[in-house]
Amino acid sequence: MNPSSLRNLSSWSSGILCLALFFASLPASGEDSPAPPSPAESVKAPQTPAAEKPALGSEKPAGAAQEKELVLPPGVLARVNGRDITVEEYVGYLLASLGKSKLDDYIYRLLLSEEAKAAGVSVEPQQVEAAVEEEIQRTVTSLYQGSKDRYLQALLRRRTSLEDEKVRLRQELYYSMLEEKLILGARQVTPADVKEQFERLYGEGGVRFVLRHVLVAMEEPTRVESGPSKDIKESPAAKPKRTRAEARDRAERALKEIKGGMEFTQAVKLYSDDLLSRQNEGRIPLYWKGLYGEDFHKAVSQLTPESPLSGVLESPRGFHVVELVERQVTKLEDIRKDLETTIRERPPSQKERQELYGKLIEKAKIEGL
Repeated sequence: MNPSSLRNLSSWSSGILCLALFFASLPASGEDSPAPPSPAESVKAPQTPAAEKPALGSEKPAGAAQEKELVLPPGVLARVNGRDITVEEYVGYLLASLGKSKLDDYIYRLLLSEEAKAAGVSVEPQQVEAAVEEEIQRTVTSLYQGSKDRYLQALLRRRTSLEDEKVRLRQELYYSMLEEKLILGARQVTPADVKEQFERLYGEGGVRFVLRHVLVAMEEPTRVESGPSKDIKESPAAKPKRTRAEARDRAERALKEIKGGMEFTQAVKLYSDDLLSRQNEGRIPLYWKGLYGEDFHKAVSQLTPESPLSGVLESPRGFHVVELVERQVTKLEDIRKDLETTIRERPPSQKERQELYGKLIEKAKIEGL
């Protein structure tokens, strides 16, 4: 079975079949038979009576008298014009509408549960509940400007209650956390991983350059003065073009002024077209080897505290004059253990999650799909 085809699912139908299976686990009226096992019995949602959710079209206008809510029998989801809609009927409708499109997700969750049990990995219910509350708070803060009422109104418009949303999040976060624990438990930290992390954070060979630059671009930002401090900002007006020769001449002029005694930071204000670095006296944030190309980096590597000023350097962005602020050297052996810990504990990547998915699907015996 092709793992990529299993996971290529429609986002609009996410969770529907799992919800159907959950409804199907509720006992019908008068029945005492136990619910079928779930992949996540430890985090099954509380089974709230259907009457806690408003029936379709039952919203009362503001100021209307509140009537006593009807308590529906177990196994009945709604009543329309006196006709009961049962769990069995609704599940049949969902299966007819969606087919087996969400069965893949359910199978993967079963496989995750089996793998976790074999590996002795578990997620405590309180961990899940804390993650659910954190996710809800994050949503309220980021999407609803911190207003819980607006969030609840949005759920209501989607015909969803807060408890239903928590049921969905418990399932989603439980399996995500289970997946994470399995990946971290099996993760191997190799010397290549350590070297890659080391050079990403501390530069090639542990040498990191702190640089300022004046950048003269082919496109000249149109500048306007604004505010009491007369800050220079980029105008939305069209940018006039410079020829390559004009850009180089301007960079040469900046270099000549610096060599003649002008402070580098002053040259940044007068000549640089890099609006971001100009706000910080020309400092390039987090410079790394590939930022402006191999020739640029080669020239930078030759700068020293005794000779910190470059000539005019060309990159895809234009022409630069660079000043070395600091050359920081870090030894790998001094921080190897910290790097290994960081790598071992960092959150799983999407690639790692896909690899676990593929591994479990490949070794499973799946029939009927």
